[in-house]
Amino acid sequence: MSASSLKIYSHLQRAAHLLNKRADRALIEAAGVTTAQAAVLVIIASGTKTTQRDIAAALGINESAMTAMMVRLERMQLVAKCADPTDRRSKTLQLSKQGQQVLGKARPAFATINALIDQAIGADDMDGFGNALSRLSALLLNVDKI
Repeated sequence: MSASSLKIYSHLQRAAHLLNKRADRALIEAAGVTTAQAAVLVIIASGTKTTQRDIAAALGINESAMTAMMVRLERMQLVAKCADPTDRRSKTLQLSKQGQQVLGKARPAFATINALIDQAIGADDMDGFGNALSRLSALLLNVDKI
């Protein structure tokens, strides 16, 4: 069987769309943030010195979108920009106390979404599925033309 005959693209597209909608709804209800905003908070909470550029690269989004996201997160008082002691031109990002609380409220929603993924894929197939998605992402990042 091929990806085409199994309509894998359509299945991936539909599953991704439904997953994003469900996750956004769960996170907004639980913590007042979207999945994209929560992803930024998770990266900042990782404890490493993080800049907007680092987050944009990690999430695969352009820097202008990251700038807009940071403006929203700062207005929500979830993150703060701090002077980088080693580079005066750079600002690092830190979670505010409110940002830490929001992230704590978001964790159960993430757990619920991950449980749905676990249920759909199953423990026996999880490694293979995760590896296949990683390989697909790597291929897509390295292909100039489709």
